Amino acid sequence: GVTCATGYHLAGGITEPSVTACDTTGPYTIAGCAITECVRPALASVDFGAVEEELSAPTFKAENLTCAAGYSGTPTATVCATHQAEYTVAGCDPIMCTQPSTVGFDFSSVVQTSLAVPSFDVTGVTCMAGYATAEAGVTATACTTAGEYSVAGCAEFSCTRPAAPGYDFTGATENLVAHSFEVTGMACDTHYVATGEITATVCSEAGEYTLAGCAAVECTRPADIAGYDFTEATEVLTAPDFAITSVACAVGYAGSPEATVCGAAGPYALSGCSIIQCTRPENPAFNFEGVVEGSLSAPDFDVTGITCAETFTAPTGITVEPCTSDGPYSVTGCVTDTAACVRPTTAGYDFGEATEELTVVIFAVSGVKCEANYLGTAEITSCTADQEAYTVSGCVPELCTRPNAVGVDFGSAAEVSLAVPTFEVSGVVCADGYTGNPTVQPCQTAGEAYYVTGCAETTTTTTTTTTTTTTTSPTPESLVFNISGSFSFQAETDDSTVHDAVHEMLADTSGESQDNIFVTVNSAAARRLSARRLAMKSFTVEYTVRYDTIAGADTDYAELSQLTDDGLATVLRPKLEAKGATVGD
Repeated sequence: GVTCATGYHLAGGITEPSVTACDTTGPYTIAGCAITECVRPALASVDFGAVEEELSAPTFKAENLTCAAGYSGTPTATVCATHQAEYTVAGCDPIMCTQPSTVGFDFSSVVQTSLAVPSFDVTGVTCMAGYATAEAGVTATACTTAGEYSVAGCAEFSCTRPAAPGYDFTGATENLVAHSFEVTGMACDTHYVATGEITATVCSEAGEYTLAGCAAVECTRPADIAGYDFTEATEVLTAPDFAITSVACAVGYAGSPEATVCGAAGPYALSGCSIIQCTRPENPAFNFEGVVEGSLSAPDFDVTGITCAETFTAPTGITVEPCTSDGPYSVTGCVTDTAACVRPTTAGYDFGEATEELTVVIFAVSGVKCEANYLGTAEITSCTADQEAYTVSGCVPELCTRPNAVGVDFGSAAEVSLAVPTFEVSGVVCADGYTGNPTVQPCQTAGEAYYVTGCAETTTTTTTTTTTTTTTSPTPESLVFNISGSFSFQAETDDSTVHDAVHEMLADTSGESQDNIFVTVNSAAARRLSARRLAMKSFTVEYTVRYDTIAGADTDYAELSQLTDDGLATVLRPKLEAKGATVGD
């Protein structure tokens, strides 16, 4: 009946303690019971960092235990019941978190896998409308004591007023914080109209909010535009940018036309042009006794029945025309027997061979021609009043065209007039890589290019050695050398033919390419051979031949100089005659 006391255990695999009788009077012997030893448990809930332990069961203690992070309570240790078993610790339970109600966070899709701090796992928290999500996203962090876990990553933001045209904020109130956004009291601005409710929509991130509900008023051209001429008009019909330009008063109307923007969708307003009202003129040359003035308004002017007064006649008929501004209408055609026209001074007409009968009643003019540098056939119209110039028409100036000249820059050219009589071109310069002072001269035949000379290609040479980096000036042999000259002759041909023939002659004589030869031709009428043949012209030719070396220029100088003397007839004449020209003596 002997057993091991508390804190002891049977050792050596025996089933009970052994009892041995004494040899002499005294205590008998008991054996087989050994002290029980406990082992520290491996518990995540307990912090053993400061523990004081006695692991022998009879004297067991485990003091200064605390609960580990994520747990709370008062830990209590209990001795083990068997040898080498873990003693037990109770009293530390996991801290439990709860869902927070933090403003700006949306928990509608939250997944709370574990609210216990040691195994805390919460996902699916998002930001509410009006809050911006941080770059790192929304995070949930476990509580440290029983209560709400914390969330982070959502921040409120504000909108700004948009710079949208068409809205009037005079009476508006604005709460621009996005999560409580509210804008009221807006109206459509001038020249805009509401298309429905005027609304402001919160921005989805910091920036401008959105407006809707106001649209620009669109005007239309009025249906009744009587009195106005829209031939050259341009129209911008959107009311905020409304602009009507180049509208004129129609024939029969006068004034300064104006267009006024519409207040609502529909026609804009026109004003400023009024009907011209004519009155009867006072003119002793005309008899108004039988006149019928059907309408004195210029647009539908209708006057008939006017005749010449006594001692006046109308050799070309009576002409009645409406006034061009408020005042007398015009009536012409009645003249006295002695009324006479005078010669006009219109440019472009040659009166050298004209015959003139200038009395209006027997007016006759012939022999008027177009001047040099003008094209066409002169036409004559009598005057209608004494000492008024008769009218000439039909002669127009010859026009040159811009040449496609190598080495010339026309970027800043001012072609004031390309008509030969008034030819004026300035601002022509040499292009990059060319040098000189360009000269511009008119063409000799209508439709041909005008002449530009004086630009030569720039040639430079740079020499270096292996021991220095000095750059020297070009040697004389590397310069461009020009030989220039001029000569005159008479021929029955045109300027273009002369230009081509001289080009060929200089190329044959010098051996240089035609790209290195520059020719300018000027001509003037000399005499007319017959009524059906071209006039003999006096031609003056100026030329320049360009050489890359002084040796070439020296070789050709004498031969080119001879072209101004007897050699001209023998060298140039055959080339001109081969092109159909007649060369003068």
